Amino acid sequence: VAAASPLRVLRVSQGAPRGAKVPASAIPPPQISPAAHYKQPGQAEPAETAAARAVDVARMQEVKTLVESLFHAGEVAAQKRAGTHEKTLKAVERDLFHAGEMEVQERAGTRQEVEACGHRITQDRIPDKQQLFLANLPFLVAAARDADGRPWATVLASRTGSTGFAQTPDDHTLSVHALPCVGDVLEGSFDKIGAEVGLIAIELATRKRTCINGKVKAREMHMVAGENGTVVDSAITVGIDQLLVHCPQFISNRPCRAAPAGATPVPAPHRAAYGRCLPVHIRQRIEAADTLFLASGHCGTGEQGRACGMDVNHRGGMPGFVKCSTKLDPASGKEQTVLSFPDYSGNGFLHAIGNLVVDDRCGLLFLDFEAGGYLQLTGRAEVDWDSPAVALIPGARRLISFEVHAAVDLGDGALPLRWDPPESAAGNIRQMRVVEKVKESVDITSFVLANAKEGPLPGFRGGQHLPLEVEVPAGFAKAVAAGPDVPADAEDKSPVVVKRSYSLSSPPCLFADTYRISVKRHSQGLMSRFLHDRVQVGEVITVCEPGGEFTLDDAASGPIVLVSAGVGLTPMLTMLYELVDRGSGSNGFTLEPGLRSRPIFYVHCAQDGPHHACHGEVLQLAARAAAAQMDVRVHTAYSRPLPGDQCHDSKGRISGALIAELLGQALADADVYCCGPAVFMAQLQTDLEEHGLRPERYFYEKF
Repeated sequence: VAAASPLRVLRVSQGAPRGAKVPASAIPPPQISPAAHYKQPGQAEPAETAAARAVDVARMQEVKTLVESLFHAGEVAAQKRAGTHEKTLKAVERDLFHAGEMEVQERAGTRQEVEACGHRITQDRIPDKQQLFLANLPFLVAAARDADGRPWATVLASRTGSTGFAQTPDDHTLSVHALPCVGDVLEGSFDKIGAEVGLIAIELATRKRTCINGKVKAREMHMVAGENGTVVDSAITVGIDQLLVHCPQFISNRPCRAAPAGATPVPAPHRAAYGRCLPVHIRQRIEAADTLFLASGHCGTGEQGRACGMDVNHRGGMPGFVKCSTKLDPASGKEQTVLSFPDYSGNGFLHAIGNLVVDDRCGLLFLDFEAGGYLQLTGRAEVDWDSPAVALIPGARRLISFEVHAAVDLGDGALPLRWDPPESAAGNIRQMRVVEKVKESVDITSFVLANAKEGPLPGFRGGQHLPLEVEVPAGFAKAVAAGPDVPADAEDKSPVVVKRSYSLSSPPCLFADTYRISVKRHSQGLMSRFLHDRVQVGEVITVCEPGGEFTLDDAASGPIVLVSAGVGLTPMLTMLYELVDRGSGSNGFTLEPGLRSRPIFYVHCAQDGPHHACHGEVLQLAARAAAAQMDVRVHTAYSRPLPGDQCHDSKGRISGALIAELLGQALADADVYCCGPAVFMAQLQTDLEEHGLRPERYFYEKF
C-alpha cells in the first residue's frame, strides 16, 4: 500500500516549483565545530571556538532556510497563529539524513519510505513509555570515541547490577549513574562536555530495543555510602538528539540477572590488549557469539574534525554468524584479523551503513554473557553489497568486513550482570505442529499451530506477536537470495536456521489450544516463501512464547479505532477479538460493560477483493458485538478495486479525512491503533493530528 498522498520534499528555493527535490549537494553537510576547546565556568570562550560557533550558526541557518521552503506563506502563517511553526521546522530538520545515509538508502531502495516517515518514527524526546523502559533496565550499551577519535562500544551498568541507574529528569534528558569500568577503552571518554554519545537501551529477554544518540551535557561525581565504605558515584547527563524504537528481529532472548553473591565486579578486572592480529581463543569466542554491538559515527574523519553524532546498533544471528579470517597487512607485512558478518533487512534507515560510507572507522562489542566480561574492538569496515559471497548467506542484504586495529578484553567479573542462555528464557521454547494451512487471499496464508506435546499453550493479548524458528535448506535459501524465479538446488540440504516474528491472528485468551499466524508471501522474504512454498500440514516448527508491547490501553475510555493496510490487519484482528470478548464476557474474559458505550471502528484498506483477507471473520465479529449490544463499525477501502468487487465501502486509500468523517468530533477523544507500511502509518498520523487527534493517542506497530 503506497503513501496516502504525494510526499512533501525539500525545494531548492522559494522560486523553485513546489515539490522539486533538493539535490544532496544543496544540503549543507552536518558538520559541527572542532572540539579542541570547551568553555569552562569562569573562562572566556576561546577565539577559535567562537569563530567555529559562528560557522555552525550560519550552517544551521542555511538548513533552516531550506526547511522553511517546504511551506507556502499561508501554511507558515497558520502554523505561527497556532504556535506550531518552530516545532514543525524542528520535526522536519530531524528528517535530514546525512549524505552517507541518503546514499545507502537510495541504493537499498528505502529512501522514499524513510524520507516520508523518518520525522514521525524518529523523535527528539523520550516518550513516557520509553522513560519507564529506561528506568527498568539494568544496563545500557554506549558508543563514543577515544582520544584518537576511534569509535568503541562499552557497557554502562550500576555497581550492583540493579535497575534505576538510567533516569529521565525531563523528556529531553537522560541521566546515567554509571561509567565504564576500570581498564575500559572509553573510561575517560564521557568526561568531556559536548562529547557525542550513542546509546542502545535493550532488554534481551523481551527483545525490546531503543536507540538514542545525543551529547554529554554534564558530568557529576560525588561520594556516597556503600556496603564496603564510601565510594564514588559518577553520572553523566545526556541531551537527547534522536530516539528510535526498533523491531525485535535477530535478538536472542536472554534473561538478565545480577551477578550472584561473591561475584560482584572486581575493582580492576583482568585486562588484555591486542593489536591487529587476535589470538586463537579470542577468535573462537567471536565465532561462537550470537550477538554483537556496532559503534559508528558520521562526519568524523580526522581531517573533518570531531564527529557530528554517534550510533550504536545491535547485530544478531545464530552462533557462528560472525566469521574470522586472517590476511596480510600490506603496510606492515604482518597478519591481521578480519571479521565478516551479514547485515539483514531492517527498518531501512541504515544509520550504521550510512555512517560507514562517510567514516569507515567503527567499533565492535562482544559480551561474555556467562562470566560478565566483554571484548572491545576498533578498526575499519567495508560494506559488500553484491558480491557472490552475499548470496551465500540466507537473508543477507549486505556483508560487513571489519579489519581489526586494536582490541581490549576485560575478563570475568568486569560487569555486575549475568545472562542466561536463550534456551532457558522463561522456558518458552516449544515445538508446534502445523495442523491447518488456509489461504486467506492471493498472497496471505494462515498457519494454525498446535502444541506437539500435551498441555495448554500460554495465552496472549491482542496485538502481540509469535517468534518462529525454522530450518531452511541451504539450496532454497540461496535461491531466494538470488531472485524470485531462481530454482533451488535440491541437493544442497544443509540446514540454515532462520528466525522471524509474526503477529498472531487467532483470538486472544488466557490459555490457548492453538496459535494462528497469517503471513504475506514476499518474493524475497526467506521465511515467508519457505512457509508458503514448503511447509505443509503435519510439519513441526519451533516457536517462543508470544510477546510484544503493542496492546490495548486498558485505562482509556474514548472511542477505539483499529486501522490497518494489507497484512497489517493481523494485530488489528486480534485486538477486535479481544474487545468483543471483553465486551461480551466470552472466551474466559471478564465482562466489561463499559465497552458497550465505547464506539469501536475497524477500518481496513486492501488493494482489491482478491487481496482482502479475513473479511468474513471481521463481519462475524461485528455481528457478535451487535448481539452483545456493542457498537462495532466496519469500514473497508479498496485502493484499486476490480470491476466485480463489492465488499468495500469506499474507493481509495485510508486518510485522516476519512477517519475524521467516520468519527466526527469523537476523534479528539479517540485512541487510534495502526499497523501497515511505514509510509502509510506516518502519513496517517500526520493527517489525524491535523484533524484533531492528540499525538499521544496514536499507537502503531512496525512490520
